[in-house]
Amino acid sequence: MKLYIFISILFLTSCTYLYKDDKGYPYNYEVDFTSKDYLVHLEGVAELFIKNNKVKRPSKRSNRYLQKIARELYLNNQSLFVKDDFGINFYIVEDNRNFYFSLPRNNVFMSRGVLRRFMNSESIFVSVLIGELLRSKIGIYEKNKIIPLNSYTVKDMIRLNRLDLNAKRDLNNLVYDVLKKSGYDPEARLLWLQTLNRQSLSFSTQEVYSRDLSKEEFLLKNYMVQSTKDENLIFEKNSSKQFYKFKESI
Repeated sequence: MKLYIFISILFLTSCTYLYKDDKGYPYNYEVDFTSKDYLVHLEGVAELFIKNNKVKRPSKRSNRYLQKIARELYLNNQSLFVKDDFGINFYIVEDNRNFYFSLPRNNVFMSRGVLRRFMNSESIFVSVLIGELLRSKIGIYEKNKIIPLNSYTVKDMIRLNRLDLNAKRDLNNLVYDVLKKSGYDPEARLLWLQTLNRQSLSFSTQEVYSRDLSKEEFLLKNYMVQSTKDENLIFEKNSSKQFYKFKESI
């Protein structure tokens, strides 16, 4: 019941805290450029980024593994998504820097660097993957003015993925609940924030800052304490063979 109320609030407030000023719109566009229009515009940005940067799709076996995670997310949290929206378009950016981001229509991007160095357990990987997939499916992006370009860089993508502290708080809380409901270790989200905090210098491309991450950690810890505990829930913390095969293929 608590999760349902939280999700309802998220949907009701998405157009206010995610798109604070609906009159903000890309240059050369009409004033009535809505939040929905903005998400469609970001889909086009994703196509241009893929076209003009070194990205690759995972192997067929790895793609089946990723689609399985996306389907589990959908089946256990159908109230969050439109009907049958359980796919994922996963891209490996051939870059040794550490970063990840998403764009609408199920597009999730992770650098080769972050996958090799920091995705050392399945629970951590899934906590990051689901966070970005939720953003992509629900449309959790702060509306920015965009000058249309013929191509976009990683720096552009990181800028488009920025969120304020309130939005990050709500996203982390949602990821925690979704992980728990989907049978994954929900504490992995907090562990990832702590990893980012400890390794903030390594994530300079991601533009993460220790002071902000400390606030995120504090807020998520409070939410975890306040969440109802169910002693009968058991979460799988060991990584699967499919995960290790996925890692080997990168």
